Amino acid sequence: MPIVKQIYPNYTKVCIGALKYPIRIIDSEIEPTARGFTINLDDYISTYAAIETTTGVQGFDGVNVVSVTTHVFYIRYGVTVEPRYNIYYNNKYYIVLSVENMNEQRLFLKLTTTERGMTEKKASWR
Repeated sequence: MPIVKQIYPNYTKVCIGALKYPIRIIDSEIEPTARGFTINLDDYISTYAAIETTTGVQGFDGVNVVSVTTHVFYIRYGVTVEPRYNIYYNNKYYIVLSVENMNEQRLFLKLTTTERGMTEKKASWR
């Protein structure tokens, strides 16, 4: 008789004690102006998060050339977060790419983000 082993999915374990980094969730609105547009950043909520670095930033000449996932933030469930929001942590802004209710348990939200940066050439010269 063959031995059958159960295959467990690879879940990230998040607990309340891991939420120790203070972050600010920022609401961003794009408003048209006579010369183009402006982006207004308003504080939405301050909370604590667990942070996971996923990969490095692919850059060329000091410019972020590809929108890749750079950080994953885990926060408590109950905060309404949409992909138009930004996260402010450690003097940097992160664009929220996706919001996931982990395992559909209503305990934690997984925010997949990318570091916000300039996307035009010679951005490092400013």
